[in-house]
Amino acid sequence: MGTATKKWDFRYMAFGLLNTHSIWTTRTKPARPVRYEMKGYDSLLASYYDHYILEYISFEEWKPDLSVFELPKG
Repeated sequence: MGTATKKWDFRYMAFGLLNTHSIWTTRTKPARPVRYEMKGYDSLLASYYDHYILEYISFEEWKPDLSVFELPKG
């Protein structure tokens, strides 16, 4: 049967090449990621033209401990 999803695309040019980032999320609230696809210049790893696909098996929302990012006093 599958899961009803919404899809968002982000397209831009980098180094003369078209880059695309797509994400699919559930239509239910709260939205959960189902799939992420990136095709283009890999700005994360600063490498060549790549194609990544991530399929989410599970996803749980979590709140980060912001105190970890606080600068030490003094």
